[in-house]
Amino acid sequence: MIIWNILKHSLLITVFVFVMMLLIDYFNVITNGKMSQSIKGGRGRQYLIASFLGSTPGCLGAFLNVSFYIHGLMSFGALVGGMIATSGDEAFVMLALFPEKAMLLFGILFVLGIVLAWISDKIAGMLNIVPCQECELNEVHTIESCKCFDKDHLAEYYLRISWQRAVLLLIIVFVILCIVLGIFGPQT
Repeated sequence: MIIWNILKHSLLITVFVFVMMLLIDYFNVITNGKMSQSIKGGRGRQYLIASFLGSTPGCLGAFLNVSFYIHGLMSFGALVGGMIATSGDEAFVMLALFPEKAMLLFGILFVLGIVLAWISDKIAGMLNIVPCQECELNEVHTIESCKCFDKDHLAEYYLRISWQRAVLLLIIVFVILCIVLGIFGPQT
């Protein structure tokens, strides 16, 4: 029973990170690469974004930082700074029990995340640590205008999809059903 619970949680987190990576790629394509360029705009911007995402309650910010790092959009230091600023799901409990102190703590962690991100990048450079690089195969297709959810052609888009998109759609629907039915996630 314990092994089954561990496998369920591991699968849920893996699928969650996978969906985050898909969404990042999707938004990057919709914006014609402007999203990735805005994040990669400079180390200071990366530190701010990573620390802000880390400071948000829950695990979503940390998962987004990891996805940005894996896509080569954030430096190693930015990832470290985001993880330092992260309180995770415990942030919800802290906000409920002692909101003033929690907000002060989040602010301190945000600033520490930025400072330690810069220091981590300096140390990584001195130790010749090679961070995750942007994939050379990552190609943003230029489109004149995205009609991704055009209501007049939506049915047509889903009736003529490739097998790869069909598999991705089935995985997403399966995971959503498992979450709704209580197979994945908390029981209450």
